Amino acid sequence: MEAILSTMHIHWICSALGVLPEQITGIEKNRLGLNNDTYILSIGDAAYFYRIPGFGTQLFCNRARERLSYQQVAPWRMTDEVLAYDPDSGCKLTVYYPGSHTVRTDQPEALRAAMDLLRRFHALPVTFGTIDSHFQRLARYERFAVDAGGQLSADFYAMKQKFVPLQKRIEAIPALVCPAHGDFIPDNVLIRPRGEPILLDLEFTAMGDPLEDLGTFCHHGDLRPEAVERLLRIYLRREPEPLERFKTFAFCATAGLMWYTWAAYKLTAGADRRTYQAFADRSLAYCAEMLQMANRL
Repeated sequence: MEAILSTMHIHWICSALGVLPEQITGIEKNRLGLNNDTYILSIGDAAYFYRIPGFGTQLFCNRARERLSYQQVAPWRMTDEVLAYDPDSGCKLTVYYPGSHTVRTDQPEALRAAMDLLRRFHALPVTFGTIDSHFQRLARYERFAVDAGGQLSADFYAMKQKFVPLQKRIEAIPALVCPAHGDFIPDNVLIRPRGEPILLDLEFTAMGDPLEDLGTFCHHGDLRPEAVERLLRIYLRREPEPLERFKTFAFCATAGLMWYTWAAYKLTAGADRRTYQAFADRSLAYCAEMLQMANRL
C-alpha cells in the first residue's frame, strides 16, 4: 500500500478507531477541494474519510469552535458523522458513504436538496458563539494576505473602492441573523446514495445573514445571474422580494472579493500557482459581474 499518509496520521487514525495499522487495506487521496487534503481509508468492510487542514487554515477558522458546532448540530443529523476530531490540528475522521457525491450545479434535484438542507440549517434552534459577515471576513483575509507578503492587484483595490456604497446600503438594512454555515459551497454538500443531503465541514459557522451562504454557493458554483435568480427562488420557495434579490447579488459580489483575498494568501504559501491564480482571477471577475447586477437593483 502506498504510504501517502505520515506515520503520525496513521497512528492517530488507528488510535481513534481501535485498529492496527496493518488493518488499513487502502488509502486513496481525494482530489476534490482547494483548501484541505482529504483521504478515503478502507478498513475491512468499512470506509472512512480523513481531513487534514491545508496550510494557513488556522488563521481563517477556529478549530475548537468547529468541534463545538458539530456537537451543537449533531441532534439534527444533518452533517457528516464525526468519529474523531483533533481541535489542535483540525484533523477530522468521519464516516465515508460509498456511492455518494457532492452537488453539481447542473443537476436540479441536487440543487433543490441543497437548498432544502440550507433552509433547515438556517432554522436550527442553536446559537453559534460569534457573529460574522462577508465584510468582516474580507477585512481579515486582506490583512492575512498583505501580512504574508501577498500581492493584491490594482483591480482588487479598484473593486474594493466600488464596494463602499454597496456596504453602506447593506449595513443600512436591518440585520437578519441566523445560524450560518459560512462555507456553503457545492463541495460541502454531500448527496448520499438514497438522495439525502448532508453538510460537510463546519469550519466557518457563525451567526450571520442567511443570504450570505447563498452568495457563497453561487460564487463557488460560478452561477450566472439567471441561475442565481433561479436558486434564490428555490431557496425561498416563492418569488423573491426586491430587497432579497439585491442582497443576494450583493453577497455574490462580496463572496467573490473575499475569496479573491483568500486565494492571494494561499499563493504566498506556495500553493499551485496556476490553480489558485485562476481561482483568484475568476473570483474578481465574478465580483465585478455581480456588483453590476446588485447596483441595478
